[in-house]
Amino acid sequence: MELWIQIELYNNMLAKEGTDGEEEARRAYKAAREESDHAAEAAVGEKVSSALIDRVRNCFLRLKLYKLALELGNILYLRNMY
Repeated sequence: MELWIQIELYNNMLAKEGTDGEEEARRAYKAAREESDHAAEAAVGEKVSSALIDRVRNCFLRLKLYKLALELGNILYLRNMY
């Protein structure tokens, strides 16, 4: 949820303090905060997941390059033997 909406809901909650609508304004503000917190947690989770995927991809790439280097080394070794 947009920050300005949270600020507006917070100001509304303060304005209704001590009135009949106080509890409703408080619930609206808390709901907006929870929604915002969940969205932030999801974004962090996605970043962590993509970072982990990138690390795994890099590991596999290094292993493939290492294997290729070993194969080339063996070929060169066999060429030099004969």
